[in-house]
Amino acid sequence: MEATGYHPIDIVATTPVISIHTGPGAVGLMYYAEEKKNG
Repeated sequence: MEATGYHPIDIVATTPVISIHTGPGAVGLMYYAEEKKNG
């Protein structure tokens, strides 16, 4: 984390994660979706 207060966002194809953060102390929103496996 730099002095800006922003965190790096990692995006993986199998586990899509969307992270929104407008700054230090702000309200954040995170969405996680897990792929359903058949069988």
